[in-house]
Amino acid sequence: MNGNQSPVESTSDRARTRRFAHAAGTFLLVLGTAGLVATALHRYDLLPRRIERWWLRAGTILICSSVACVLAGCRLLWNSGHPRTGWRPRNAGVRFHSLVLYKRSECPLCDEARELIAIYRKFLPPPVEVDVDGDPRLAEKFGTCVPVIEIDGKIRFRGQVSEVLLRRLIDRTVPNEPGGRRPLPTRR
Repeated sequence: MNGNQSPVESTSDRARTRRFAHAAGTFLLVLGTAGLVATALHRYDLLPRRIERWWLRAGTILICSSVACVLAGCRLLWNSGHPRTGWRPRNAGVRFHSLVLYKRSECPLCDEARELIAIYRKFLPPPVEVDVDGDPRLAEKFGTCVPVIEIDGKIRFRGQVSEVLLRRLIDRTVPNEPGGRRPLPTRR
């Protein structure tokens, strides 16, 4: 393994981590917001006496803690909704011109494929998602073998999408030029 590669984490582990980060972020955001609301109530003398005495002793610390909880909660929620990877291809830039994800609703493998595409979105064109159940011709063509990923008109993945093979495909493809055209191959 060279310096720009990282071990591939399984998609289910990544999803579990994202769910935990989302729950923790929500908790911290609610906790911090409650602290800030209590600060506003204290400012207008709306806190009960027992809480107000306690608040006067530790008010500054509670305000700082509330702000820290809100910021940490926002950060966790942002990261849980925007997955990233430490892996980088040899050449930066978007590859390919089109990416179509053929999927079904209530399909866990389709959800994993969508997540994998989101992780590598910096290197792929925006995906077009097509529900095969909405078109009888596609339902007959793909049957139960979804998800199917079609890149530039060629089916690259059928069934479970391999992150290792997706990385290899991205790394071995020349990035598009700024105008969206792929450079012509050079002869050696």
